[in-house]
Amino acid sequence: MSRIQISGGLYACLLFCQLSTTAVLLLPAPLINVAGQEAWLAVITGALLGLVPTLLGVYVCTRHPGQEPAQIARTVLGKWLGGLVSFVYAVFALFIFSLVMRDLYDFLNGVLLSRTPGLVLVAGMGAVVLYGIWTGLEPPARVSFQVVVALVAGVGMMELLCIREYSLLQREPFLFRGVGSVLRATPLPGSWFGEGLFAMSLVPYLKHPRQAYRWTFIAFAGVTLMIGSVVLNTVLVLGPNLPARLVYPTFTVSELINLGAAVERLEVLLVIIWTSGIFIMLGIYLLAASTAVTHSLGLRHHRVPAAILTVIGVWAVRMWPSGLDLMEYGISDLRLVIHFSLLFGIPLLLLAGSLVHGIRQRRRSVSA
Repeated sequence: MSRIQISGGLYACLLFCQLSTTAVLLLPAPLINVAGQEAWLAVITGALLGLVPTLLGVYVCTRHPGQEPAQIARTVLGKWLGGLVSFVYAVFALFIFSLVMRDLYDFLNGVLLSRTPGLVLVAGMGAVVLYGIWTGLEPPARVSFQVVVALVAGVGMMELLCIREYSLLQREPFLFRGVGSVLRATPLPGSWFGEGLFAMSLVPYLKHPRQAYRWTFIAFAGVTLMIGSVVLNTVLVLGPNLPARLVYPTFTVSELINLGAAVERLEVLLVIIWTSGIFIMLGIYLLAASTAVTHSLGLRHHRVPAAILTVIGVWAVRMWPSGLDLMEYGISDLRLVIHFSLLFGIPLLLLAGSLVHGIRQRRRSVSA
């Protein structure tokens, strides 16, 4: 399979889109429900937590330049255990792909396209994502920079126009619920940021893989700043209690914006930008899953696996419950335990195998 090379900046833009797009819309409600008006602090602590598995994955990739995660797994863990890890990696990526598609379907079907048949909407989304990654990472990489600029500008404009809606005197004292509420809320954004683990499927495309650390930090810092400001802005506009009872509090805040009778419905522009970022995010997960399957099976190209996985992902979307049930699932203890077990287990297992493999190679070179 031919492979393009991307700059560190485009790598950071892809990672930014992957980590931020669903979080902007879905994270504020459950986070504010647990941490109250200090939810923005939980975004920072969650980002630090999620940075750990991401950096572990990046470190493993830099030890094996140019290799995909599935190739690394087979190299350092052997055919059978490496194949199992590659399978888990692919299934994990496909699972998140399907959940994100369900999130997008729920939002578009509930807010904008309520009369569109669900199967048509989901199949259309899957076809667009599949077409986008048909030739590899190049299409989403080219679009990611424009999406990041538009997303940051749109969120910034929304927050500036919401300043007149702030009511600071009605807010609770700082850390009114205590530090414990922030710590209890930390795993939720931590699981979101921890999905930066799939940067392992982006690092092999970097022109200079050693720069992955710097650009990973830049992407995480940018996402943390944007999500934290979105959560804080939501609390300042709606208070610490109302957002927890809303499914899309960020969208609700954007609906409050108008620049007079001539300029209204600015939230539609934000939806277009957000949807573009979602498609890039879906493309990253589909590419991660399809390349893992491709290398595990020894195929020459990822196109056929990508098409099959898209069909499976689209079919699985109809099996998931509604958005409200998914929000409840998203903050359950069982979900977080499983999620973090995979986020930390995959890179730690690869790292251990890589270190042992390196020691064995050095011993062989010395004995030779």
